[in-house]
Amino acid sequence: MATKQRKIEINYRLLQTSCNIEVVGSVPDMQVYQADKAEYTPDYTLTPLVLFPRCNATDPEAVTKIGAVNSRLTNMKWYERIGTTRTLITSTNTGYSITESGDSKGQITMKKMSPS
Repeated sequence: MATKQRKIEINYRLLQTSCNIEVVGSVPDMQVYQADKAEYTPDYTLTPLVLFPRCNATDPEAVTKIGAVNSRLTNMKWYERIGTTRTLITSTNTGYSITESGDSKGQITMKKMSPS
């Protein structure tokens, strides 16, 4: 049996990517500690802060329309930094919840006060 070899050339087009973090809702993304009252404002335990990392891919040659790609991303991680210590936020950390699928994949809800 004779075989015929053929060469296939594939031209991959690079996409331009961008990502920004958006505050979802009207809760401010900065807390202020009021020492005289010993409390934080706003209180994220009462009204959580929600952050969404909007990730986009764009075809510079306009061959295909892509847009938001959060639902297709893998290995998205959030970390909590206290001083110089960085800790991976996992599902066992009750101070946070992270959306793990769908168009809002990667969205984090902060349900605790800022570390002092």
